[in-house]
Amino acid sequence: MDTREAREIAAWPHVVMEELDRRALSTAVACVEFLARIGVLSGPLVVLHVLRAGPGYRVVEALRGRELTFRELYVRPEYLASSERDHTGESVREVRVTFSDFSQAPEGEKITLIKPDTEATGRTGLISLETAFRELEARSCTVRTLVLYGFITDVAVRRIARFAADRGVDRVVAVGLVDLAALASNDYDMVLYGPDLHAWRINRELVRLGATVGLETFADMVRIYVPGLDQPGDFSERQLSLFNGTGWTSGDILGHLRSTEGAIETLLTVPDLEDWQREIAEEELNRVRELAGRLSGQTV
Repeated sequence: MDTREAREIAAWPHVVMEELDRRALSTAVACVEFLARIGVLSGPLVVLHVLRAGPGYRVVEALRGRELTFRELYVRPEYLASSERDHTGESVREVRVTFSDFSQAPEGEKITLIKPDTEATGRTGLISLETAFRELEARSCTVRTLVLYGFITDVAVRRIARFAADRGVDRVVAVGLVDLAALASNDYDMVLYGPDLHAWRINRELVRLGATVGLETFADMVRIYVPGLDQPGDFSERQLSLFNGTGWTSGDILGHLRSTEGAIETLLTVPDLEDWQREIAEEELNRVRELAGRLSGQTV
């Protein structure tokens, strides 16, 4: 989904709070218009909210703008430390669903399930979908079409598509913002192009990454995107208002900005960075630092 607003979200980590919300809604409206054109929105619609980041993609508001009827389901997968240890002695983190609400789930229907969320490895996406499919099957519902929307890697979309095929889903529509991102070695950063900053930070290994992206889109993005930077950042932490399953809270916006600052500083230590790339990185670093300075004295 290539819109000017989506490009700015992906390229500019300083876009947070209301500025993020405005761009996310505009892009969601474009997505819903596209889904309507290809006939995906003709059947019973169900939106699966993956807390906390999912609602920030503003798909629900875009659906309401077209006066479409839909049901809403909620699930919150979280990474929790288990009692097990890996080979290094570190605690193993596992994904568990800590909150769910399927009270609006339909009965006995063939539905289109829309899942807006960030999909890096697809791991939390699969946990969320497994929970949703189990609850829907208990109500004699089948998922005819699965729609993924948000920042998505090629790794995640393949994993989720295989899961959906195994569950008898007829059609999977994956609408990635800007590109199908490359996944960095930390299994987190979703990169348009550039060095794998995690690999460089850990052992000074220069690994180049590249997404699947349209040529016209890339030609524009390359002028504003900091090479190697995670496009969504921590998408939930960029948001001003988040529902976590029990109440409303704000994202750790300063934490997101500080993390971005560190990532750009790491990039600037890569020796073969082109001068024009360094200029883009330094400009965004200044914007991030300026915003963090303004927010540090406020309650965010």
